Amino acid sequence: MIGRRSSFLVLVAAGLAAGFFAAPADAAKNLVSFSGGRDISSSPIMLSGGKDYTTTVWFGWQTLVVELANRGHEPAQVAVQLLRNPSSAEWGNSVAFTSTLAPGGSARWRIPLLYLTYSKGARRWPSQGALTNIMSRGRIRPPLEVGSIAVALTGTVAGAGAVISRMELADPHPLKGWVDRFGQNGAVDWRGKVKSDGALAEADKLEVKELAASPPPADRDRYQAWTGKPARNASGFFRLEKVDGVWWLVAPDGNLFYSQGLDCVWTGGARLDSVTRPAFSWLPPDKGKFAAAWGDAHGAVKNETEPRWPSFQISNLIRKWGPEKYDVNYRERALARLIGWGFTTIGNWSDPNLVAMRRMPYVTTGPETWKLWDKVTYAAPNILDAFHPKFESFARDVCAEMVRFKDDPMCVGHFLENEIYWDALPEAVLGLEEGAPAKARLIKELKRKYVTIKALNVAWGTTATGFGELRWPEDREPTKAALKDMGKFMGEFTDRWYGAWARGMREADPHHLLLGDRFAMEPDWEEILVSCGKHMDVVSINYYAHELPRETFDKYYAKTGKPMLIGEYGFDSVDEGLLTAAVTVANQEERAEGYRYYTERTAAIPYIIGAHYFQYWDEPVTGRFDRETGFNGFVRVTDNPYAPLVKAARESNGKIYRIHAGEVAPGGREPRI
Repeated sequence: MIGRRSSFLVLVAAGLAAGFFAAPADAAKNLVSFSGGRDISSSPIMLSGGKDYTTTVWFGWQTLVVELANRGHEPAQVAVQLLRNPSSAEWGNSVAFTSTLAPGGSARWRIPLLYLTYSKGARRWPSQGALTNIMSRGRIRPPLEVGSIAVALTGTVAGAGAVISRMELADPHPLKGWVDRFGQNGAVDWRGKVKSDGALAEADKLEVKELAASPPPADRDRYQAWTGKPARNASGFFRLEKVDGVWWLVAPDGNLFYSQGLDCVWTGGARLDSVTRPAFSWLPPDKGKFAAAWGDAHGAVKNETEPRWPSFQISNLIRKWGPEKYDVNYRERALARLIGWGFTTIGNWSDPNLVAMRRMPYVTTGPETWKLWDKVTYAAPNILDAFHPKFESFARDVCAEMVRFKDDPMCVGHFLENEIYWDALPEAVLGLEEGAPAKARLIKELKRKYVTIKALNVAWGTTATGFGELRWPEDREPTKAALKDMGKFMGEFTDRWYGAWARGMREADPHHLLLGDRFAMEPDWEEILVSCGKHMDVVSINYYAHELPRETFDKYYAKTGKPMLIGEYGFDSVDEGLLTAAVTVANQEERAEGYRYYTERTAAIPYIIGAHYFQYWDEPVTGRFDRETGFNGFVRVTDNPYAPLVKAARESNGKIYRIHAGEVAPGGREPRI
C-alpha cells in the first residue's frame, strides 16, 4: 500500500458477483443502502472480496474512513463489523462499530484501527457529523487482518434508511520504532513530552515543591476518615453504618469514612511479543542498571513461569532515582500523592509492598480463585461450577490464606473476582457435557417441571429432540417461560457460588467486609444481584460513563438493600499518544471535568460508600499483559502526573465527605468529547 490512502476490499453482498471498490472520486455511488423499515440485525448483509476467502492485512494503518448518510425521516442505527474470519464472530475475531445517524443527516467516521489489536471491551469515540458517539465492542487479535465486513441497519422503524458511500484506509502508521525509550508514543508530539533524562529530574524537583505547597485535607485522621462529624462507635476495623439515611463506612477509630480510591498503584510491564517487539526503539538491558525493569505482567516481580516483559515505568524511575532507591522512593511518592490528592483508599490490584507499609487504607482482590482451575470444573468461562460436590470445601481451602489480613485495621475489605461474564452462563451450562454438575441440576429441574421435551419445547419455543440436546436460544429472544426457568436456575447457582465464597472468606477473616464481585456495568439478571446482596456486605459495580444512571442504580439498591461501591470508572483521551480510550473525552482538561462531574455526583448518592478511579498509571501504549491499552491514569509512563486531573482530584476529593453528608451540592459539568 503506497501513499496516504488506499482503497482496500471489494465490497459486494454475499452470494453476488465480486466488483471493485469505488475510488474516492466515485464516492457518490452508494456501496450499501438500506430501504426504510428493513431490520436486518439478526441476519446482516455480509460483504467480502469475492467468493474465495482472502485476508487483507490492515495492521499499519491508523484509520478506517466511513462516509454514510440517513435518507429517511427517523433515526437510523448503523453497525459495521470487521471480522478476521467470515465464519466466526467469536471474541478476538471481530469488532463492531455502531452509532445512531440523525434523520436527514450525513457523517464521516474516522475509526482508529491500531487499538483493535490491543484493547478489549466497549469503547466510545467522538464522531464527525450528525452522529451520536461511535460505540465499538470486541477485539481482533494481532496482527490486524480483515477477511470480511458485515453492515447492518439495526433497531429501525419504517421511516429510517441509510447509505454508505465510502470506506477507505487512511493514515499509515510506522510499524517499527514508534515507541520511544521512555515508553511514550514516538510518532506523536505534545506539550510536556519527556525527551531527556534531565527532563525527568526537573519534573521531579517541581513535583516535590508542589506536594509541599499543597498539604492533604485538614479534616482527615490517620485512616483518611472524616473528623468533621462526631465519631461513631469504634470497632477496631472498618464496618458499615447508616447515619441519617446515608450509608457510610466507619473507620476503626469510629470516624465516618468514604472510600475514594485509585486502582493499580503498581508498575506494570508492557507486553512484549512478536507483534509488539518491533514497535520499541529501545528496550532496557536485562543486566546492569535496568535489570529490575524486567519482570512478569505486573512489573518487576520475578516469576520464571511467566514471560518476562519490560516495565518502562521502572526504567524511568531508575533514570530518576537510580537502581538502589527507585522502589522505595516510588512507594513513598505514591503515598504522598494519594494522600495529598485527597484519596482515602489504595484501590484494587495495587503493589503488595505498598499495602504492607500499613500507612493508608486498602482493599484486596480477595481469594486466589485461580487455584481451583484444575480442581473444579467450569460451568461457563471463568465461572467455577457451584454444583460441583467439592466446590465449597475447595473454596474454603483457598480462602484460608486470607487469614493474613484478619488483624490489620488498615484493610477495608475484600473483593471477590472481577467482571465475571454472568450472561454467558445460560448458553454455557446447556452446552456442557452430560453429567456436568450444573447442567445435571438444570435438566433435573426442567424435567420435574415439564416432564416431556415436547412440553418444554412449546414453552421455550425450541425444537430439542431430548433434554440433553436442549440449547439456549441464540438467534432470537428467549420466551418468558425460558427466562423465568433460567432465572430460577441462575438464582440457585449464584446463591451457592456467592455463599460458598462468603463462608470461606468469613471463616478466614471475620473482621473485614466482603465488597462484592465488581459487576461489569449493568447486571442483566436480577437473580444474580439478589444472590450477591444476600451474601456480600457491599454490591460493587465497575461503571464507565459520564455519570451513574441514578434510576437504574436505585432499582439495584431496592433489590439488595446493600450499600454499593464503584470499583472502576475513568475518563481518557488520545491527545498524548495513547491508541485508544475507554470513556473518550477531548483532552486532559476534559478528563479533569469528567472526574469532577462523575466523582461528585456519585458521592451525593446516599447508598454509595465509595468510588475507585481506574487507574494510577497509564496503561502501556502497546498494551499490558492482555493487550488492553485504553486507559489513562493519573500518572504518565514517565511518572509525571497529569496536572489538570490532579487539580480536579484535590478539589473534588477535598470536599467529598461534605458532599456525601449532604452539606455541599455536587458540582462540575459533563465533559466534552
